[in-house]
Amino acid sequence: MDLTNTRIPGLFERWISIERASGRPMVDILADLNAVAGTNYKHNWPSVVAGRGYELERCPVTVRRYMMRKVLADELAAMNIELPKNKLDKLILFLT
Repeated sequence: MDLTNTRIPGLFERWISIERASGRPMVDILADLNAVAGTNYKHNWPSVVAGRGYELERCPVTVRRYMMRKVLADELAAMNIELPKNKLDKLILFLT
């Protein structure tokens, strides 16, 4: 598969699309993220990240790991691969 000219959504875009597909309000989505990652993101945070070109270097590792838990689990499920939570968490630690 040639991906040279194909734009693949990044971690933030995949995470936000998964979260929005759940039908939950953005306030609740961010409240969950804030509770787990110890952050204080507000309703406008997604537009701030979009304005930065979806670059996540300013995001704490805990935020990226939180997003990766959802995105990686979704991607693996699409490939019919199921990992126990502890193995998924260990994989995420190795990847970040």
